[in-house]
Parts: sequence; structure tokens; C-alpha cells
Amino acid sequence: MSRMIFASTVTAIAVFIWSFLLHAATPLGTAGLSSLPNEPALLDLMRANIPDKGLYFFPGVGELDSLSEDQQRAWEDKIKAGPNGLLLFDPAGHEPLSAQQLIIELVNDFLAALLLCILIGYTSLGLWGRVAFGAGIGLMGWLAISVAYWNWYQFPAAYVLAEGFEQVLTWAIAALVLSLVMRRRTAPATDT
Repeated sequence: MSRMIFASTVTAIAVFIWSFLLHAATPLGTAGLSSLPNEPALLDLMRANIPDKGLYFFPGVGELDSLSEDQQRAWEDKIKAGPNGLLLFDPAGHEPLSAQQLIIELVNDFLAALLLCILIGYTSLGLWGRVAFGAGIGLMGWLAISVAYWNWYQFPAAYVLAEGFEQVLTWAIAALVLSLVMRRRTAPATDT
């Protein structure tokens, strides 16, 4: 168990550094993101009208199950006519790249690396099979989450593709690091 914890820790640090480099030194960190046009005026309107931190879907509808057919049709017409989308909003703001965020990310990377370590332990794959397994885990997560967000919430394709590249490559590298750290050292054979 201590080898798994050690290997997961080393892997989490590798994933953390790799992800930072991808976001800080490549265009992947901003792929598909745009700045708001006329941002100061829009921010003033948002501050005046959205009091609480949250994820907002618009046009809002309430509970679909409680709508009459006419109300549901009216809402569908609003969606078709636009604009529509998601707005992640924090009226109070926060410190960018705070120590708390970095610690949470590192703990998250550790837990994901530990889970990958456990899953790889159930396989009998060689080194490159494990790397492919890690890439498959990244691909599965991307398909289940990011592609679904692209489909249902219209996330930009560039953002979703960058996420896919990052997830597949990151978890392939994680599997490689885990495998190298966990590799059992065998004593050299001696002739007697």
C-alpha cells in the first residue's frame, strides 16, 4: 500500500506540473474561450441583477415537469430564438491561482492517480499497454463529460477538443509514471 501511495504522489505531482505547463505555456489553456464584448457595461448589469454565486442557465424555465404544454413550447421557442447558454458567475470574485485552489487541484490529482494505480493493478498489461489504458481512462472521462457539455450546453468545439487532447495525453503520461515508479525491482539472477 505504501508503494501505491508513493507512486500516486509522484504521479500527482507529475500530472500537476504537466497540466500547469499545458495551460501556461501552450494555447490549450485558453482554447475556445473569448472575452466578453463591452465587458464593463455587462459586468455592471450582472452585478446589479445577479446577487448570488452560481451556474445560471438561460433562458430559465424552472421545473420542466410543472410547465403546461404552452409554457414548455414558449420556453422551447426562446431556446430556438436565442440567446441561450450557461453563465458561471461569482459576484464577489476570488483570488486567481490561490493557494487553496492549487492544493485542491493537487489533492484531486492525487486521488485520480491513486484510482488509476488501483485500476492498473487489476490488469496484466505491460508498460505500453498500461500507457494505453491510462489514455483510455482519459478518453472515457473526456467523452463522458466534455463531449456531453459540447452536445447539451454548446461548449465551443475548440475548448472540447483541447480538453480531449489534454485528458488523453495527461492520463497516458500518468500511467507511464505510475508504471515506472511501481515497477518491481528484481534482483539479478546469480549462478550457483
